[in-house]
Amino acid sequence: GARSTLTTLWQVDDRATKELMVHFYRQLAAGQSRRAALAAAQDSLRTSTDYFHPFYWAAPTLYGLTGPVELAAPTVSAGFGWSWSWLAVAAVSLFAALGRILYRTS
Repeated sequence: GARSTLTTLWQVDDRATKELMVHFYRQLAAGQSRRAALAAAQDSLRTSTDYFHPFYWAAPTLYGLTGPVELAAPTVSAGFGWSWSWLAVAAVSLFAALGRILYRTS
């Protein structure tokens, strides 16, 4: 069900891949297409002094859609990050437990 995947052609260096992915997601968040974001991330490593060798930047390959990713803004739910449905379930559970306690004592 993924619209696109970013995979590697060989085993990659963890630090270099972290740097590449940070650049990649920054570009995506800025509205770049997947293809342009990957190219910019690879360029950032290619022009660095630590990861200029193709081993570090050439392995990631994009499959699927290449356009921009629609990123939704995070939503803030009311009340300590709980949704209203969880609050309702908690309230019903509390009343059920109180009912059992009161029923036993009478």
